[in-house]
Amino acid sequence: MPVTRSNSKNASQSLKQARLSFTSARRTASNATSKKPAASRATSTSSIQRPLEDSDNESSGSDVEQVVLSRTWKRNGRGVEDGLARLNIVEDSVPADREVLDLQDKKGRWRKHYGAVRQKMGNLEPIHAKGQTKIHHILRVFDLSYEYGPCIGVTRLERWERAQALGLNPPPEVREILLTKQGQEEDQFRETAFYGEA
Repeated sequence: MPVTRSNSKNASQSLKQARLSFTSARRTASNATSKKPAASRATSTSSIQRPLEDSDNESSGSDVEQVVLSRTWKRNGRGVEDGLARLNIVEDSVPADREVLDLQDKKGRWRKHYGAVRQKMGNLEPIHAKGQTKIHHILRVFDLSYEYGPCIGVTRLERWERAQALGLNPPPEVREILLTKQGQEEDQFRETAFYGEA
């Protein structure tokens, strides 16, 4: 039987993948023939910059206003959608109607919830809680509870609101703590236990 040699040029051509041309492909998306004009794109908050004016350097502390973006968590058919709702102008000072946080819980306002928190942690004394109060312990257990969603990248109040929007029933005591004067001003109460770590 004679040995037949295959042409290496023909063999290599049959093994190569054909070149695909994407430039001649037609668009089949529904927005290619839409009748409505395209809406302007929303700018992200990081791209918004205000020009600084030298004449505004003499403003007093009471005239200073801070622009705050409030987040809303709304539920749609697929899950929760995080959106920036609107711009709120908030004065630099905290409103006077904010309640002062009782760190020692002398009135026993959060005693019942603290008992539930201790039971959830197996009635063990927290290891890293030297010099911290019951309030710190309640907030730390809220941070470490997986059933309210991830806590990285959001404040405790935003996480509480997101869990409430999802119908996860976060403890209302945590929200009461976070809406106090210290809960709004101080990072140790406002931010999660992992703030600055992760």
